[in-house]
Amino acid sequence: IGFTVTAGAFAVGSVSGAAFNPAVAIGAAAMGLIGWSAIWIYLLANLAAAGVAAAAFIAFAGDSDAPRRVSLRQPARVSQ
Repeated sequence: IGFTVTAGAFAVGSVSGAAFNPAVAIGAAAMGLIGWSAIWIYLLANLAAAGVAAAAFIAFAGDSDAPRRVSLRQPARVSQ
C-alpha cells in the first residue's frame, strides 16, 4: 500500500498536491497549502472517484460476489 501511495504521489502530486482522500485535502487547506475556495474540487473529485470505483466493482464482480447487505432491523439467525 505504501508503494502505491508513493507512486501516486510522484505521478500526480504536482497536479493534485497528492490529495488522495478528503482528509488530506482538508488538512492541506487547514495548513494553508491550498485555498479554502478550491477545496470543493478536491472533495468532488474524491466523491466521483468513489462512484467510478463502486461502478467498476459491480460491473466486474457481478451481484453474486458483492458484499451481502446487512439489515439492522432483523437479527441474524444462528443455526445450532
